[in-house]
Amino acid sequence: MHYSFVDEALILYILRHNYLDHVAFVDVHSYITKFVSYVASVYHEIYQDILVHQDVSEHTAKRIKDVAQEFARIFVSEQEK
Repeated sequence: MHYSFVDEALILYILRHNYLDHVAFVDVHSYITKFVSYVASVYHEIYQDILVHQDVSEHTAKRIKDVAQEFARIFVSEQEK
């Protein structure tokens, strides 16, 4: 699978800040795919900011943190369905 620069930046953020620690190995791909999609659709301004600036500013990182915490609460494992 090919990821865009923005997708990779978001994935690296959740990896670096341990948001995948609670995710079962079999759900990791689903989690990162849904997280990136969630940011792109619900928080499009964050996605666009990273795309335009090709960087994650301190302000954007704080916003990603909030979104990542929100997403962690609503993610449903494929195994739980």
